[in-house]
Amino acid sequence: MNLWKKSLTLATALSLVAGAAAFSDALAAKKKSSAAKKPAATGDNAPISSDPGAATVKEHRLLKWGAVDPPDRGKSPEFFVRGVFMEFLPSIGADGKERKDFYNINLLPVEVVENEYRVITFDSFANGMKIPVFMPKDLKKQFKPGAMVEIHLYYTTKEEQAVGHAKMIAFSYHEDIIPYPAGPSAYVKKGGLDQEQYLNALKGMEIFGDNPKDDQLKLGLDALASSSPNTEVKNKATALLSSLFAAAPSGQPLLPPEPAPGAVPEKPAKKKK
Repeated sequence: MNLWKKSLTLATALSLVAGAAAFSDALAAKKKSSAAKKPAATGDNAPISSDPGAATVKEHRLLKWGAVDPPDRGKSPEFFVRGVFMEFLPSIGADGKERKDFYNINLLPVEVVENEYRVITFDSFANGMKIPVFMPKDLKKQFKPGAMVEIHLYYTTKEEQAVGHAKMIAFSYHEDIIPYPAGPSAYVKKGGLDQEQYLNALKGMEIFGDNPKDDQLKLGLDALASSSPNTEVKNKATALLSSLFAAAPSGQPLLPPEPAPGAVPEKPAKKKK
């Protein structure tokens, strides 16, 4: 796509008259000047490196984007994600018929583990993902709407017999899809997550139904109901806090982030008076 754009630009430029070319140069200079005056992005919008196209701090934290956007290794997507299972959608073949044992998993991402090729985006969190998978009936029965599922799609390489000076590399594609042992409520109990993660975890809790009623979950729901900056998160947490514990928001601050391995845990903040 980039090469096509460059070729089109070159072909167009050769047909321009001198006046149009001068106008284009002036416009480019204006854009360059404007870009130079633009203040550097900070906080979540700041790039993680000086590389062109580098991910922002939030893209790196939430989506696991890296400093560079590498080319895909094949036609199939590669990523590792844990999210809320919504439903299996039929997979339609080229003949217009449903493909046996092939489906599209409708998933709400909650925790991105690996996403080097930038398959998962902010839109994935907002609108869900439709992931094509092979799923026999006996495995399909293990998935419950609202429960967490772990999906790891990836290629492995293996060096085959050399032909002359050339080494042959074989690619194999893998689909690891399993129910995740923790429910969506486990993420509500954690501090320091992004609001997109909390929102999808809360949506999972609404669908799942079989949620625990322990003090840790009550504290997590109270923190989100009292102090979340996201209105939808706050409303859903308030409703779940009421239905599960018959409680109202108490002014509990957001839970602190979980400490890094070996670090001293941060004490929970006191409630607002």
